[in-house]
Amino acid sequence: MAWFRLSFLLVGGLLAVGLTSPAAPPEQARVETLLAVQTALQHGREHLQRGHYLAAVQALEAKIEIIDGHKEFLRALRDAYMGLIRELRDGGKPDEAESYVRRLKQIDPGATLELQGKAAPLAAAPAAPVAPPAVPNPFTEKKAPAGPTTAGLTAATTPPGATNAVRGVPAADPFAPENDTQLQEARGFLVRAEREFVDEKYPMALKYYDLTHSVAPKLLDPVRERWAYCKLHAVVAALNQPGSRATPQELEQAARQAMSMAPEKLDKFGQEILRKIADRQAGGGGAAPPIDATAEVRHLGRQGNWNVAETTNFRLYHQLSQDTAEKAARTCEATRVAMSRKWFNDAPPAWQPKCDVYLHPTGRDYAQATQQSPSIPGHSTIQNEGERILSRRIDLHVDDPNALVGVLPHETTHIVLAGRFGPKPLPRWADEGIAVLSEPPDRIQKHLDNLPKHYRDGLLFRLSHLLSMDNYPDARSVGAFYAQGVSLCDYLTKLKGPQVMTAFLRDGQRGGWEPAIQKHYGVNGYAELERQWLAATVQSGGAVARNGGPGE
Repeated sequence: MAWFRLSFLLVGGLLAVGLTSPAAPPEQARVETLLAVQTALQHGREHLQRGHYLAAVQALEAKIEIIDGHKEFLRALRDAYMGLIRELRDGGKPDEAESYVRRLKQIDPGATLELQGKAAPLAAAPAAPVAPPAVPNPFTEKKAPAGPTTAGLTAATTPPGATNAVRGVPAADPFAPENDTQLQEARGFLVRAEREFVDEKYPMALKYYDLTHSVAPKLLDPVRERWAYCKLHAVVAALNQPGSRATPQELEQAARQAMSMAPEKLDKFGQEILRKIADRQAGGGGAAPPIDATAEVRHLGRQGNWNVAETTNFRLYHQLSQDTAEKAARTCEATRVAMSRKWFNDAPPAWQPKCDVYLHPTGRDYAQATQQSPSIPGHSTIQNEGERILSRRIDLHVDDPNALVGVLPHETTHIVLAGRFGPKPLPRWADEGIAVLSEPPDRIQKHLDNLPKHYRDGLLFRLSHLLSMDNYPDARSVGAFYAQGVSLCDYLTKLKGPQVMTAFLRDGQRGGWEPAIQKHYGVNGYAELERQWLAATVQSGGAVARNGGPGE
């Protein structure tokens, strides 16, 4: 088939990944609009499932002008409005509730009848007919927040049950389609993706595959290799595009993600592309080339239900092909070296004991073996005696599409950080923030994009509390906690570099956070750092008007 000719593409001039020409073809623009609508709908439904009605409204309203009467979108927005109205009324905020009643009337005048008296639960409410929003857009009446006040930040809480030895990853919890209309729509996208693929129009095929995934991910299981090929094709396109804005690190992560989706067929081509990326980075601005994970992998045969593979520092228990197991083992070794160099500027000695890595086939297998929720993609466990590490272990399930490219580097980074800051474990916000920064750029960006919404919802923590938090917050605040930790780690790293940040963390734990802030960043205490961080993150995106710092 034509899709096994990636090596030829390495010399061609193609479009850069992530870039759209100013005059995009009408079909391409239509697909991008559909994808944006479906993504917003998915995010809105995720928030509805969790009972986060304000977040659902914000996610859906952001795309209201381009939905073109999309009935499922309007039904989700209707449910979000009704949930938020009830929540505001119950919370003693009738005026705010009334503003959303007016918006609800624009898309479903009959829905307000359900709000009179004691209405049935949303899940049991019959689907009401919906209509496109009236013109002018009713959402233009929404006023911007007054400014960064203390209302956007809450005090810290410490829930029972969490232990410092386990480092977890929040569940991705993708929204599953719930009705035949969505499935029919997704099947249409998939048919178009396959047609574009056969015609070798890989960029357009990728858009339709992505669109299918946003609606009904399971439909892509039989065509996963072709979807992966299109992703790898996009990496090649970016490599061949002069002046591409994609960084070598982003291209490497995208290539590895595509390779993990079809390791048997794309590994050879992927390795060639990784070498090209390494060559490009080595010649660009004196930056260090990415680690070439060529660690020796030894296959030790079967132990019970597991195949066992081993490197110098890791022992993998798996039920994968040898090629895929070797890729996972080399990812671990590469991450170990890369994270040690980035955060500590050293090459660590060989680990004794080795880190055991259990690659469970499914979420159900993972849950049975670890007693963790199957919705969690993975976690790491460290046992220590002071600064001495007694055992290292990673558990994850490989049916998660990001298992080898996101979850495995994330958990390996937790293991790298363990024991490097003295006998006391690293605060959770920093441990998770640094680990997330080892994931692919799109995964990092999800957390950063959520930060303004969490600020508006009043879920962020004051830095005076966050920096000293040893544990995770309650479930309602976990999303905000991750977004804040990732954002703060990203901000401090860009401010003075990763090794200054690790020195700041070490000094903060030993001698107090405010002296460490002054010493390493020249900032006078929590309030000033908080003001500068919000100005560079939340306010820079226009989400909050600048009107004084949160500590003022």
